[in-house]
Amino acid sequence: MLAAMEKNPGSKNVGGNKMLPPVKLDSLGITKMQSSRWQTKEQWTELGKELARNSKNLMWMIGDWLIAGSHPDRKYLPDGKLDEACLLFGIEHQTANDAKVTCSAIPQSMRRPILSYGHHRAVAGREDKVAMADRVLSKVDKGPEHSPS
Repeated sequence: MLAAMEKNPGSKNVGGNKMLPPVKLDSLGITKMQSSRWQTKEQWTELGKELARNSKNLMWMIGDWLIAGSHPDRKYLPDGKLDEACLLFGIEHQTANDAKVTCSAIPQSMRRPILSYGHHRAVAGREDKVAMADRVLSKVDKGPEHSPS
């Protein structure tokens, strides 16, 4: 699922001032780089947080990627041809379509990082998408006492 990605020691600052250990992430899991070792519990924890951030954002990334591939100037992904993307990500056709629709309906400027993709997906189908979704997401973002019933 994850493309191969290397983190060089001391070169990538992720999550504030915390540094990730030098690892390679790929479809087989996490591999320590040649002479590396887990330096600290803090590095191990930061890697876990980075994995969680990527996991939580995956549907946004897939949806935005599908939209980019469907752009009229490119047409890498013709309308209705999600099969290739579904195979690539190992997801159902409906899941891929939901990601594309949600990302189209909720532009990045309206997305609330504190809320899940599922919150956003729930308001994406509303007829008055922009105004209503922004209002609802703003209320939910402020906490349960401001959430619509």
